[in-house]
Amino acid sequence: MAHISKKVISGSILWGCALISWAAPSGECRDIREAVERLACYDSREKLGSQPAEEDVASKIENPVGPSSKNRPAWSNGGSREEPAASAVQNALKVALPRRNTVENRAPAKPVEYTIRKVLRKYGGKVEYHTADGREFRKLSTSAGDFAVGDIVVAKLGVFSTVFLINQKGKRIKVKPLN
Repeated sequence: MAHISKKVISGSILWGCALISWAAPSGECRDIREAVERLACYDSREKLGSQPAEEDVASKIENPVGPSSKNRPAWSNGGSREEPAASAVQNALKVALPRRNTVENRAPAKPVEYTIRKVLRKYGGKVEYHTADGREFRKLSTSAGDFAVGDIVVAKLGVFSTVFLINQKGKRIKVKPLN
């Protein structure tokens, strides 16, 4: 049985090598120096041995650069100057990206302050903070300290879209916005 399987495997490897050698183009196209003529040679091989028509070769000689601009993708560098790239791309940024290592001359915006109106302790140890303007936050951190009613806090974004509330004394609690 092992002898037959060796014959089958070696026969299939031999057959695969033969197919690859038949499919490989001969060196005649590689030896052509002119790019347009070499391209025509490869195109004629692609058409399964049929000779290229005279007008195909003539059109390739007239336009040796490549496809016309109407067939060229929008992201290619060879597009016309009249068509801006931003109009061809969807969801492009509308504001210029900030440059590295540059200091912005804008005045720092005043952070939004929330006043704690209500502290709710729910079943299971969950704590919720309700603010005067109707915002609700659930405490996620496991620290023992809490905010008191009347504390003024500011919200700060952390890594992975986490939200922290920080009071005027610098106490920081990780929360989840509920609304």
